[in-house]
Amino acid sequence: MALLFSTHFRYVALFISLLWATTAFAQEQLPSNFTTLAPYIDFVANQKVQQKHVIALPKSHYLLVYVSKERTEDKDNWSMSPADGTVAKIFVYDTQQHQIDQNHTTHLNKVLGAEQFYNYQFCGGLGSFESWKVEGTKVALLQSYSPANDGVACKTYLYYDGKIITATNLANPPSTTNTLGSEVGKERNKKNAEALLLLQNNKATEAIKIWEELYQNIQQGSYAAEGKIDEYLNNLGFAYWKTKQYSKSEKILLECLQRFPNRHVLYINLGDLYRDMSKKAEAKKYYEKVATSSLSRKQKRYAKNQLKKL
Repeated sequence: MALLFSTHFRYVALFISLLWATTAFAQEQLPSNFTTLAPYIDFVANQKVQQKHVIALPKSHYLLVYVSKERTEDKDNWSMSPADGTVAKIFVYDTQQHQIDQNHTTHLNKVLGAEQFYNYQFCGGLGSFESWKVEGTKVALLQSYSPANDGVACKTYLYYDGKIITATNLANPPSTTNTLGSEVGKERNKKNAEALLLLQNNKATEAIKIWEELYQNIQQGSYAAEGKIDEYLNNLGFAYWKTKQYSKSEKILLECLQRFPNRHVLYINLGDLYRDMSKKAEAKKYYEKVATSSLSRKQKRYAKNQLKKL
């Protein structure tokens, strides 16, 4: 596309850029010396940088700088989530000293679980970064992780208390319901989480046993409607696919889609399944549905790339 703009469009673009710069969501400028600092150089290690995002931390003289690069280790355990293939870190830059504050940086990344690649409780590490923005005196960090389900979203508040930069996760407040049904649901959700960790640690057989038990519970057991049923079905179908049990995977994923048509991550799972079953027409059908779905930009890019390969 030729880079030709009329005077009118140049003025419009300038107006929009100035308007954006005045909002609380404006991207701060990367410090001029940042890429020359040793902690940054050591992290990048001559690899290609994928993203850099900078935001000012309210009530402090610090900038938070998010940097991500490609991850190449442990590929056999990766899920479909792009977060598994990303190494990321948040650097804390001191605008008074013009240096990266190593103590704050180390503490913040530990609290956020920067390298917890397969841990859904940390949204799969910092590779699942979606965006951040200033909300009052805090920075709201938004993440989205979809290893074998699309229900893991985190909103974490980062703030400076005068001594340390820390984080508070308010995305999943504890339930105050004490009914027996809710307790059954909690126990099933706990087992689902255990199965996810097993799957991510290359113990698919053990994970499948747990999900098959949950599947039986929601088919005919007491309190059949309790718990995250759509996740159990989707995760079982995903695990069958991962272990190349394609017929079983197809049955469960289609059942899940029938019962939960708004669970759009199924489009990707079914697309991957039919791709591996060499059913290109079916794979194309589901990959194409992703474009108009509620899935993330990363997931839409994934589906688009798969379509090109068919």
